[in-house]
Amino acid sequence: MLTVMLLIAGPCPGQEPAGLPLRLQPAGHNVVVQDLGGGEFEVRTVGTDPYVLCEGIAAGYDADRLTMFALEYRCPEGLDYFEVYFVAPRSGWVNAFVRDIAPAIDWTPFAVNARAVLPEEWTGEVEQFRVDFGSGEGNVIRVRNPQLRAMTAEETQAEADAQAVEARRMAELQQRIEASLIAPRRLQVTGSVIADTQSLGDTHVAVVGKDLDLVTQLRERSAALDPAAKLPPRLVVGEGPDARNHTVVRVLNRHHLCEVQFLAYPPEVTGGVQVCAGTFEGRRCIVAAPLAAPRVRELRVFDGHGNRICSIEVPPDLAPPYVIAVADFLPGQAGDEIAVASAVVSGNQVVVLIIGSGSRSARRVDVRLPEHTSGALSLSAAGRSLIAYVAGQPRFYLVPPATGQVETVEAGLGEDCTGVYATAAGGHVASVAEPVFSSLDRIREGRAERLDVGERENRFWVTVDGAFEGTPEGRYVKHSRFAHIRTDFGSPHASTPDFANSDPDFWAGDAYRDAARNCLAGYDTDPPVCWEPCFTHRWFADPARTWAEAADPETGLPAYVLVDRENATGYYGEFGATRAFVSGTYAPEVAPIDCLYTFPLRTFLRELGARFRGNPEHFVAVEPNHEMEINAESETSHGDYNPNMIRAF
Repeated sequence: MLTVMLLIAGPCPGQEPAGLPLRLQPAGHNVVVQDLGGGEFEVRTVGTDPYVLCEGIAAGYDADRLTMFALEYRCPEGLDYFEVYFVAPRSGWVNAFVRDIAPAIDWTPFAVNARAVLPEEWTGEVEQFRVDFGSGEGNVIRVRNPQLRAMTAEETQAEADAQAVEARRMAELQQRIEASLIAPRRLQVTGSVIADTQSLGDTHVAVVGKDLDLVTQLRERSAALDPAAKLPPRLVVGEGPDARNHTVVRVLNRHHLCEVQFLAYPPEVTGGVQVCAGTFEGRRCIVAAPLAAPRVRELRVFDGHGNRICSIEVPPDLAPPYVIAVADFLPGQAGDEIAVASAVVSGNQVVVLIIGSGSRSARRVDVRLPEHTSGALSLSAAGRSLIAYVAGQPRFYLVPPATGQVETVEAGLGEDCTGVYATAAGGHVASVAEPVFSSLDRIREGRAERLDVGERENRFWVTVDGAFEGTPEGRYVKHSRFAHIRTDFGSPHASTPDFANSDPDFWAGDAYRDAARNCLAGYDTDPPVCWEPCFTHRWFADPARTWAEAADPETGLPAYVLVDRENATGYYGEFGATRAFVSGTYAPEVAPIDCLYTFPLRTFLRELGARFRGNPEHFVAVEPNHEMEINAESETSHGDYNPNMIRAF
C-alpha cells in the first residue's frame, strides 16, 4: 500500500473546472449515508472504520486530464484524516492519506491528485473511489459536488514548484554523496587494503577503508586475544569445475570470512580455476591455473591481496589445461617450487615441470608409471613428494621430483575418485565426484573407507510440534528444538540501566553467567538445538521504560529509542496491542546500547562455545541475530530520526 502526504487544496466554489460527477453509494461501512439531492450528501459515522464507496466510473473518460478527486465538505468538529482509495482496472488499490482535516462550518474544498499515487504501470484510468472519513464515530460530515476533474492553473503551478524544489534537493544530495563516495577521506595504510589486478589491459584498483570493513576489524581486534578454540588455517579457494564458472579466487581468513576476492583471468576464461599457496622470494603467494581453458598456456602468481606478481608461460610441449601443485620439492633451492603437468594422461609417461622461485627455467621430470593408463590427472603435495593420481584408478603414485622415482600405493579406490591428498595427520584421503552428496575416501592399509563428510550439512532439522507433531525422523530429516533467547533483556540491569557504566560485569556478570549456564544445562541431553541468542531493536515496553524515557541532553528528544518524523517515540504493537514494544534506535556507537547488546550476548556465546567444543555433533546451528525491521506507527514516517542517527549521518 502506497501512502503519501497531500495538501488540502482546490478551487473556490463555483470555479471548478468541468469534471465528471461522482455519487456516493447509499450504503457504506460504519456510516449512514443520506442523499440530500443536488449532489449533496450527509455522512454520519457510527463506528471506528467509516468509509463510503463512490459509484463506479465507466471506462473511456479522459484519464490524462481528469486526475483530481475533489469535493467540498462541512464538518464543525473536524476529522483526524481523510483517506481516498483509488482502484484501477486489472490492478489494485492505492491510497492518498491526508491527516488533520480542519473543522469547517462553511463549504471547504478538498482535492487529491490520483496521478501522484498511481503506479507507473497504470494507464491512468480509475474505475472507483473509496473515501474514509477518519477513525472516530459520532461525526457528521456534509459533502457536495464529489467529482473527478482537471487540475486548476494554481494546482498545476503548485505541483511544478514542488517538483522543482524536490529536484534541487535531490541534486544537492547527489553532490554530497559523490563528494565522499569513492573512499574514506583519511585512508590509513595499516589495515586498509589496496589491491589491483590487470584485466584486458586495464588496471582495476579496489580500496577498502579499515574502519568500514568488518573482516579487517575482526582480524585486528582478535589478534590481541587468544582464541577460545584453535583456529583453522587461512585458505585460498577457487571456483570449481563448471562451464558456467569463471576464475574467481577468494582468500579466507582464519575465521573463514572472505578477506580478498579477485578474478585470476579475464572474464572470457571460464570453467573454474585451480589454486595453490606457497612461498616465493620470501612472501606467501597464490598460484592459479584455469581448469578448462585449452588455449591458455599461462600460470599466474598473485600476492595475498590479489596483486598479480608475475605470469609464467608453460613450454609448448605441455598441452593445456594444466594441473599444479606447490611445495618445497627441491631442498637445494630457496622457497617453494611449482609442479605443472598436462591435465590428461595417455600412456605410461607423465612429464612434470618443476619451476623454482624467481626462476625463468624449468626442471623436467619424466615420471614413468608402472602401467599404461589414460584419464584425468591430479597433482598434490605430500612433503617433498608429488602425489600423482589418474581419475578412476585404484592406486596412486608418490614421486619425489628430486629423484623422479615412482612409488605405487595400492589404495582400493573406486571409479568415482578424482584426486588424492595428504592430510595433516599424516594419512591420505581421496576426493569423490558425486552430484548430490559430499564424500571422501579415507585410505587405510590399502583400502578406502567412504566417509559422508557432508552428512551434517545435508541434514534438515525440523521442530516437531503443532502440525508437525509425530513426524518421524529419517536419515537426513532430524528432530530439533529452536531456542530464541533475548540476551539483551536477559541482562540483570536491562530494566535498571546505569547509562554511564560500561563495565562488562555490570551488564553481564556472574548473575547473567549463571543464568546462561542454567539455560544450557540440558545441552547434552536435550534434543539438538538451533540456538538464537540475540538482541533486537524490538524492546519490550515495560522493561525498557527507563530507556524510552531517557532524554538526549542536546535536543530533549528520546536518547535511546526510535524517533519518528514527528518526534514521537517509536511505540508499536502486534495482534491488537498498541504499546507492547518500543523500538531501540538504529544509531551506531551509542555506548549504553552497545553494552546492552554486546556483553550479555558475548557471555552466552562463550558458554555455548564451550559446550559445542565438548559435543559438536549435538548441535544444529547458532544464529545470533533476529529481525531488525524499523517499526514506526506514524503513517508519514518510515525511518529512525533519533538524534544520534542524525549525528551519524
